[in-house]
Amino acid sequence: MEWAYRAGMKSAAVIEKEGAESFRGRIKDYYGVPNSEDIIDYDSKITDYALEALKDKPDILAVHLRALDRYSHRAETWKEMKKAAKSIDKNLEKIFENVEKGTIFFICGDHAVHGGDKWLKKATHEEIKNHENNYVALIVGCY
Repeated sequence: MEWAYRAGMKSAAVIEKEGAESFRGRIKDYYGVPNSEDIIDYDSKITDYALEALKDKPDILAVHLRALDRYSHRAETWKEMKKAAKSIDKNLEKIFENVEKGTIFFICGDHAVHGGDKWLKKATHEEIKNHENNYVALIVGCY
């Protein structure tokens, strides 16, 4: 982000408020959302700010959605994990609908999912194997 900004690219970040402060003086546009126990609402606010940031047509935009991470720490069932994944999917859809054609996306996790002992009981064989292999999601696509 900082390198892109120094190279003359428009860089923007939409993350948790405290983390956003680390961008002060390093990139021009950063948006901070106060942390919240209601992580679904938090991610919705992150998405709203991302849509605002997209109006300025940044060359690079970092968006930190946290529902899946929070649920992996606290969920007791696989159903709860799916709720978090569906929430992330809905937020990404809103972002995808508001970008220019040709936009490249890198969607990734920053670590493998936590807390599997609780919610893996009803996961598929593939999901269990992925968890055991400590896979971290990375999706690259172009709209």
